[in-house]
Amino acid sequence: MILQLGRYTILPERRTSFERTQAAWSVLIEAAGFIARFGGWRDGIAEIAALWQNEATYKRFLDYLHDPIERSSHQAETYISIETQLARSFIVLPDDLQTFSEVLNTAGHFLVTPAALSPDAPAPSLQFRARHLDDPHLPLNLYLWDRPAPGSVPLEPAWTILVPRA
Repeated sequence: MILQLGRYTILPERRTSFERTQAAWSVLIEAAGFIARFGGWRDGIAEIAALWQNEATYKRFLDYLHDPIERSSHQAETYISIETQLARSFIVLPDDLQTFSEVLNTAGHFLVTPAALSPDAPAPSLQFRARHLDDPHLPLNLYLWDRPAPGSVPLEPAWTILVPRA
């Protein structure tokens, strides 16, 4: 699986416009290899994570879907900078997509960080351990919780796009 994390710096007066643009990304549900997209706000920064089955499906998204969606939504007009990170998973707990879908549907908070959780942090509902694509020595971990955890980002339910699982 591929984890994509985008951190968008938004001017306060453009926050509502940015939030409205998120609906345009719902077409991803039809994209081959797409698994999920979700995000929320932390200190005025929009953090959005997406999961893809593999690098080939992520690349296809970039080549054919990303720019048309961004153009039609005018999302680029709503942020002043973006930082993107990509990583390939090596451990996902739970390890099946049905359970992942259930966890994401009940999660309220997430965190993407290079650090491991502190021992006193609440146990996450999901752990996704990955390595950066451009430097496999750099970790990138995704955690989901059903309640607040230190440093976690509250999920914006309207931003969640999840491929239904049978």
